[in-house]
Amino acid sequence: MKNNIFITYAEVKNSIICYNAFSNKFLLLSKKIAQQLISENYAWLKESVPHLYETLLNFQFIVDEDFEELKIAKMRRTILKLDSKLFHIVINTTFNCNLNCWYCYEDKSEGTNLSQSTINQIKKVITHKYREIHYKELKVSFFGGEPLLNIKAIKELCHFAKEFCSENNIDLICDFTTNATLIDKKLIEFLKNYKTTFQITLDGYRDCHNNIRFNKVSKKGTYDTIINNIKEIITNLPNTYVWLRINFDNNTLKDIPLILGDIKEFNRKKCSIILRKVWQVDIGSISKEELSQSIDLLIDNDFFVDYFALPRLSPCFAERLNQVLINFDGQIFKCSTLDSFDENSSVGCISQEGKIIFDSNKLSKYIIKNNLSLCDKCSLYPACYGPCSKNSPQEDSNFRCLLSNLGLSKEELVIYNFKLNLLQQEI
Repeated sequence: MKNNIFITYAEVKNSIICYNAFSNKFLLLSKKIAQQLISENYAWLKESVPHLYETLLNFQFIVDEDFEELKIAKMRRTILKLDSKLFHIVINTTFNCNLNCWYCYEDKSEGTNLSQSTINQIKKVITHKYREIHYKELKVSFFGGEPLLNIKAIKELCHFAKEFCSENNIDLICDFTTNATLIDKKLIEFLKNYKTTFQITLDGYRDCHNNIRFNKVSKKGTYDTIINNIKEIITNLPNTYVWLRINFDNNTLKDIPLILGDIKEFNRKKCSIILRKVWQVDIGSISKEELSQSIDLLIDNDFFVDYFALPRLSPCFAERLNQVLINFDGQIFKCSTLDSFDENSSVGCISQEGKIIFDSNKLSKYIIKNNLSLCDKCSLYPACYGPCSKNSPQEDSNFRCLLSNLGLSKEELVIYNFKLNLLQQEI
């Protein structure tokens, strides 16, 4: 017997949190018992704490000597990438936006709406892909720009997808990454019969947010509109989930208690928090104390907080074989965060019949990721799987661990996820 190589130990007060990334199991042990596990003193564990010993076996903290957990973890990842139960189609409905956030990487071009011919192409793709793999779930993600600027196309595609899925007994999810300023009662009414998910962003509390996210024509701030529209979504859409993304720097973190005051009534079963550093801000400038306090405050108020929550249950969507991003102009891609959506970045084309024809050379760069020995040796590997294919370096010497962008040690990340695990059991 041996210890699973994917166990991380984190000391908290007089106890040790043991996290098994391979089985995604947490155990809170006394220091004495944890030391016996670390020392692989199985005879003592079996005799002194027999029930715990059985748990350690069942949760795969202790495994057979010939157990190859790294190979199994990589196999699991491959299975997820090749899964055919879900077909995920991401649609850039437009690059235009009604806001003008300073950090946004999109070019906000006008005249970039989906044409009717591209809408018809998308319908054919949905139909043709089903003939190929008979998927059980269809996820249609609307992206941009601000996707709701093209609401006519969204409604047409949602209506088509709903009818197609109903006829073929397919589960449908309509997913929106939106600034939420254009959500109104008509859209809420339209979406009542859909299963929906939303990612909606705040950039701090009212004044800070309004200085960043303001209407580019009227210059009016959007904080109150967004908060009210999230309330409308949660209250009036019966089958929905909202991921409220809070972009932070040090100024934003100080305002988390004020933001909490405005969202404290949100249904925790229908809303979670994504906490993300503004990407242009260096993590070294962020106060770790204020970041930890902000995370703890939100968790203490029963919000699930995704600040790199483990495990990452699926690969980056671009790494999935049965995923495609269709641009407003009909070009196809994999990733939604490209520097430019042009012919060089395109990964293939769509045939007249709706078949996705990938360029195998370009596709392989997303599906097959470089093997980084530093990731393979990390105790968190099965729950993390390292950087996405787009950001994966060619060799270890250029590697930068995801933790370096979080400002957390491996042990601090485990403690945070232990708290999330307890919260999920309560929710």
